Amino acid sequence: MLLWGLAAALLGLLGLLATLQYRWLGEVSEAQRERLRANLERSARRFADDFDRELTRLFLIFQPVGGWRRRAEEPSPADALARWREEAPYPEMLAQVLHAEPTGAGLALECLDPATGEAAACAWPPEMDALRQRLEAPAFPRRPGETVDELLAAEVPAVVVPLVGFEPRFGRPEGRPRERTRISARGFLVLRLDREALRDGLLADLAARHFGDGEADVHLRIVDRGGAVVFEAGPAVTGASGGNGDAASELFGFAPFDDVRRPAGAGEPRRRGWALGALSQSAGRGWRLVVTHPSGSLEAAVAAVRRRNLAIGLGVLVLLGTTLVLLLAAARRAQVLARRQLEFVAGITHELRTPLTAMRSAAQNLADGVVREPPQVARYGALIEREGRRLSDMVEQALEYAGIQSGRGFARRPTAVAELVEVALAELRPLLDEKGFTVETDLAPGLPDVLADAAALRRALGNLIGNAVKYAAAGAWLRVSVRAEARGEVRLAVADRGPGIAPEDLPHVFEPFYRGRDLAAGRVPGSGLGLALVRHVAEGHGGRVTVASRPGKGATFTLCLPAAPASRAVADAEARAVAS
Repeated sequence: MLLWGLAAALLGLLGLLATLQYRWLGEVSEAQRERLRANLERSARRFADDFDRELTRLFLIFQPVGGWRRRAEEPSPADALARWREEAPYPEMLAQVLHAEPTGAGLALECLDPATGEAAACAWPPEMDALRQRLEAPAFPRRPGETVDELLAAEVPAVVVPLVGFEPRFGRPEGRPRERTRISARGFLVLRLDREALRDGLLADLAARHFGDGEADVHLRIVDRGGAVVFEAGPAVTGASGGNGDAASELFGFAPFDDVRRPAGAGEPRRRGWALGALSQSAGRGWRLVVTHPSGSLEAAVAAVRRRNLAIGLGVLVLLGTTLVLLLAAARRAQVLARRQLEFVAGITHELRTPLTAMRSAAQNLADGVVREPPQVARYGALIEREGRRLSDMVEQALEYAGIQSGRGFARRPTAVAELVEVALAELRPLLDEKGFTVETDLAPGLPDVLADAAALRRALGNLIGNAVKYAAAGAWLRVSVRAEARGEVRLAVADRGPGIAPEDLPHVFEPFYRGRDLAAGRVPGSGLGLALVRHVAEGHGGRVTVASRPGKGATFTLCLPAAPASRAVADAEARAVAS
């Protein structure tokens, strides 16, 4: 009872551990999801900052030194291009420098020759029509700090650098505040970017820098305003994903970076308000970086990991629970086996005492001369011989069980089954006659030999016949039959008309020391080893033993043994001849 109470307590503890593990894994998964999302968002922001840093560097290199007022020493666009190629980390991203100058008919376009530094007239490319219309609009450029969206042409892509100057609208009389100035446009520098160079150079390096550390094994996609994919990297997305992904950041914007300044020696604008104001107003509505986990979303990935960890954890707990149950069952079985062994010792001691007492009594009478008549002496000698044989059988069973435990094998030789049955019946004839049994035999002609240890097989058959005599005495009938099967087996059956075997005892009758409830109650003496020895002999010869019984209808035990190869061939030939 204590053992089962301990088992229940341990199983309850395993259930509690399973509940705590489920909750703990949920909290860990949620924390992991938030950590991964925070890391992705931080990496996406850094990606965007590094990309925008290069755009800002490009803008500041080509921004006029004089700011709002033209200066004679201002570097030319060719000088700025040379400086860009010399100092920029990704000079190949700038594909072309164009100068758009206002005229009466609109904006005239000049293309800068990077070799000579000279500008020559050229036609507007068709893909820049939208940008040209924006530049020709009267509202472009606007007031300082309000031109950022116009300075970025993400669909081309390009960066626009206005070449502007300021003139006073009115004079400034004494004591009168200065009036607002107006912007006079002197044209624009259009810095056209190379999509392929951006994709294969800057974007690829940024992807490897910010998402190539192994932990962030994610899918990157950069789309323009029209939804077209500009850049894509990382493993393919296998699950359903939302359009915003797990993290997103806007690209193609300006921002004031402390580490990005005008090149050394290029001078500084006398008024930085327009440039820095424009950079601080960047809205970044050009390209969009979308970061997505390959499984479709971080939620799906973390949920999958949680399910896997939960399955592993529950599997471990189930394994522990199963092990606990098996250990308890083994302990229970060991207790039952120990009890049966004690019963076996008590039973065999009692059975040994009976023949020993009879033998000692008969021997004492003979020694004291109490019995002198020859018929009496013969009867006493037969008693001693019979009880001695019974004692030998008990000892043989005990030794054979010891042989089972030690793994001892059998010395098999071709053996005639019919002769084996006759010898076994002859050995038990006195017992059968004493109990008044009617014995029937049915031995088919032409039986093949079996490869068997004759002594062991005879003892097994004797156990089956002896059990029938012991447990089926009320029926007083016994039938031994032997048949040859077409598949090369010899079936030896022992049937009786006794009380039979209870259904709940049938699965256990071949277990060592097992005895049915009625038998264990002491109605019939025995050790519970006989049928276990029969099964051991059958399996040791490559065969099997089965039992069929109905309560009140008797029982039939069947030994199935493989025939000897040579005898099997002869028996098959005879069977074919009979069939034809």
